[in-house]
Amino acid sequence: DIYANSYYGTDTIRTLIIPSGKYDVSGTVDLPPMVTLVGEGAGLTTLVLNNSGTSMFRTVDKLGAHFEQGMQFDGNASKFVSLKDMSLGFSGAYTNNQPLVSLDNTENPRIQNVEFTTFNTNTGFVSSGVGILARGSIGVDESTVICRDISISDCKFNLLDTAIIEDGEVSKTI
Repeated sequence: DIYANSYYGTDTIRTLIIPSGKYDVSGTVDLPPMVTLVGEGAGLTTLVLNNSGTSMFRTVDKLGAHFEQGMQFDGNASKFVSLKDMSLGFSGAYTNNQPLVSLDNTENPRIQNVEFTTFNTNTGFVSSGVGILARGSIGVDESTVICRDISISDCKFNLLDTAIIEDGEVSKTI
């Protein structure tokens, strides 16, 4: 199990391959350090967030703590989290001002060939929804900031209010 608590404390790289299909997500999925989620391609592997108050994914540190709980740094920091080859979207039935992906106090995250969108909207216009939030609360300068070296490549942002937001201490920006 890629999310079992026993894995949080290791430096083992874990990869979860998500087959093509449509998957409903009803709450936040925590992404521990050194995990990669790989779909079979944007438009083929589709994850739809079906609520109005949470992110689809958020990074957590080695101890499983998320941003609001005060994440760790140094050896326990969030790092090397990757999302590849999938579509992530809000359900058009809900208004959600949370990001689909929250990269919190994380080092070297990679997002590649991911489509960010809102599904099932009748108007083709949306007034809410954020694709990616990169935020940091640890560090004060280039040598101490934890949220850094974010790589976003070959991604598409469609039918969202905002594609990417940076907040707080983020270094070597997107």
